[in-house]
Amino acid sequence: MSKNECVGTFDYDGLLDVLYHRANPDLDYDKTLDFGNVLIDLSKDQNIKRIEIIDASKLLGSSKFELKHVASIHIKLEISKDKIELYLEVGILKRHKDTPVSFKSKILNDYGLSENTINISTGPALA
Repeated sequence: MSKNECVGTFDYDGLLDVLYHRANPDLDYDKTLDFGNVLIDLSKDQNIKRIEIIDASKLLGSSKFELKHVASIHIKLEISKDKIELYLEVGILKRHKDTPVSFKSKILNDYGLSENTINISTGPALA
């Protein structure tokens, strides 16, 4: 099991409604896990490099204004022989309070990933 905490950059594009987080930009890219509206780039050693959330306001039930104020992202990937489960929680500042919104999804492990659990907690200043 790997546990990562990292400081990274959040970027929200309101025109495209895409929330980006560059968690570990220095890692070498290996593959992208596609959960539909959530794309997660992994490195060769199965660490999270980058996260992209498409149609973020609809997926997370938040306004485009609120998504400009992301405080944290917590991700848990549970990788088994047959499937990959994603648990995503985004902390959004609403009325000066960190309010979590979450998303869950799973896909088949067609990526050849070894069994593992990847946890990452990230924020602009590790809030």
